[in-house]
Amino acid sequence: MSRSLYLICYDITHNRVRSQVAALLQPWRVGGQRSVAECWLSQTEFTRLWPQLQTRIDPQTDSLLALRHDLRGHDQTLGQGRIYTGQPFIVG
Repeated sequence: MSRSLYLICYDITHNRVRSQVAALLQPWRVGGQRSVAECWLSQTEFTRLWPQLQTRIDPQTDSLLALRHDLRGHDQTLGQGRIYTGQPFIVG
C-alpha cells in the first residue's frame, strides 16, 4: 500500500471539536504545527478519514483543507522546517 504526504489544515472555532479533529489525525501525523498536520495516508485511508473530518466541522464558522503533496516536485523549506525522511510505517 503506497502512502502520500497530505497537508491537512483546519481552523475550528470550538475547542472540543478542534481536539476531536486533532485526535482523528494523530495516528498518521508526522509533523506540522497546531492546526496544520502533515500526515502519511494511503488513498483508502484518506477516503475514509475525510468524511469523518467533514462531519465534525461547522461550514458556517470553520474551515478544512487537505492537499496531497506531489513528490515529483522539489521540496523547499525555510527556517526550521525539515522534510520527513523517516521510514514508512504501518497504522493498524
